[in-house]
Amino acid sequence: MLRIVISLFSLLALPLVCQARSAAAYQPPVELDQKRQHRDGSESRSAVSVGDVLKNHKSGLAVDEEYWKEKGGFLLDETPRNKLDLKHKKITSLEGIPRSSQYSTIDLSHNHIQAITKQELQPINKKHLQAEEINLSHNKIAFIENDAFAQVYIGSEMGAGTLDLSHNELAAVTPGMLKTGDNTLKSLNLAHNKIASVANGSFSQHKDLEELDLRGNKLDKVPADLHLCKKLKTLNLDGNPLVDKERQKYNTLKHQLETKNRTWGDKSQRSPGQGAGPG
Repeated sequence: MLRIVISLFSLLALPLVCQARSAAAYQPPVELDQKRQHRDGSESRSAVSVGDVLKNHKSGLAVDEEYWKEKGGFLLDETPRNKLDLKHKKITSLEGIPRSSQYSTIDLSHNHIQAITKQELQPINKKHLQAEEINLSHNKIAFIENDAFAQVYIGSEMGAGTLDLSHNELAAVTPGMLKTGDNTLKSLNLAHNKIASVANGSFSQHKDLEELDLRGNKLDKVPADLHLCKKLKTLNLDGNPLVDKERQKYNTLKHQLETKNRTWGDKSQRSPGQGAGPG
């Protein structure tokens, strides 16, 4: 009788054992496994530098045709300006950017950069990194080492001087973070970060600053040194939790800028021989 019971138990358990072995032996296809990891956000990203991307592509440089149309085809030295287009490349490091004075735009937006260090941007063979516009928006930048941009020249007499750091994870702003080679930024975009504090002197060091975008941050007061930005034309602090007194200060400052811009506009519309009116 005992033998019959054992035999019946073995027959009933056999399908379950086979099923368990099959499940253990099954390995999902690589593509399916990667999709699951991407969906769960648990994939491990390997480090990818600018240099790595450029090695895998014959050239990341493209002639900026729009720039040439605006400037009449050539600069004084008849050297074409190039656009370094490296957006959506899963880049994590700025290591390996070719040092050149011929960039109109360096576009590194929509990558995976988390930090910017001095070492990544220091001169190579005495050649500095120069560009009229640098776009680092839509990354995950939470840290910029002091003086990281100190030997990077952004802008020129013929260029815009634009630095775009919007849609990142910066929590504070200090003068050292924003110091550039000659401090001639004209446009600075810091919108949609997590900025809750701005150290005095962060913006006023850029004497030519005309546009400052700080939308969608966590500021509860207006940065203290904005009154020293004498060329400032556009300021946006919308979407910040400004306290009532600071919001009033912001509205007053905006009104002053709008009035100043109208005055500049009126002056620019006057003909060269037309005076300002009776003195």
